[in-house]
Amino acid sequence: MSLVTDLSIFAKYETCMIGKIESVDTKAQTAKVIDLKTKRKMSIIYKKCFEPVLLNEISDLIEIDGRIKVNGDHNPLTVRYINRIVSVDTSEIKVSEILPDYLQLKANKDPSVIVALDETKRFYCGDLESLNIFACGDSRENLKERLTERLEVCWEASVREDCADFSINALNIRKKLVSTFVEV
Repeated sequence: MSLVTDLSIFAKYETCMIGKIESVDTKAQTAKVIDLKTKRKMSIIYKKCFEPVLLNEISDLIEIDGRIKVNGDHNPLTVRYINRIVSVDTSEIKVSEILPDYLQLKANKDPSVIVALDETKRFYCGDLESLNIFACGDSRENLKERLTERLEVCWEASVREDCADFSINALNIRKKLVSTFVEV
């Protein structure tokens, strides 16, 4: 009797990963990508349209969107069905890019979110320190979505709620929110 330990029907999948390109074989349209946490090398098959990014970013970090099979610790095992490969972008995000539909910035106010990779270089992290808003995402787009959600929660909890029982810190956040945004 044999015991099966890796059934694909129980496999977990994610949609994005950050890795480092080790090599590119343009004839075979394959590349070797290294997972930075585990140092595991994976071979990927890519579409010709992704070749410029892969060739320009050799030894740099890239973000790959596709079907990524992960183990129980969320470490990537395989990457298939790639639909996007881009360079890792840790430039600041303007708050105007993450505003919920019902909020607008007041004149001359557009603070920036500081973006970095976490210590494992697996996730984007965004910090809007002035409003105590912090979020992480497995892609830059996912980070923007999470920041929008956090901003909505912060607005709901700080501005729309009765502030009678707020701490001094909560009142300061409320004041910053009201001086930065207007609800439309």
